[in-house]
Amino acid sequence: MKEAEILFPDGKTLEIAGESLTVKKLKLYQTIKLAGLSGNVFDLVYEMYKVDAIDASLIFRLFAENGEDMMNFLAIALDKDRDFVDDLDLKDAVKIMMAVGEVNMSFFVLELMPMVNQWLDDRKPSTKKT
Repeated sequence: MKEAEILFPDGKTLEIAGESLTVKKLKLYQTIKLAGLSGNVFDLVYEMYKVDAIDASLIFRLFAENGEDMMNFLAIALDKDRDFVDDLDLKDAVKIMMAVGEVNMSFFVLELMPMVNQWLDDRKPSTKKT
């Protein structure tokens, strides 16, 4: 297995609620649906990855402050209906969230963020004196 495949897998299979589920890279339609969720969800998820640690208090804040958005996030990411997600154990929900992050990190970190940063840099006002 190549290093990139280990660091940035295309999918991750989990045993959830007695079912084998594979968390895959997000598709365009899933990303569009996720973009409609509360910005606070992404702020808190970013905060977890920024400190490179999963903090239990941040996970509880995600669900406490954004319960409906988090439930919808899980349903969208798994491509499952809300009834399935509503019946998950908290432990399974956290496993899924971490798997979604792990599987999609390469896209966000290696592809999307540099592209967005370059786009922003290209639009910064020039600081050169003439």
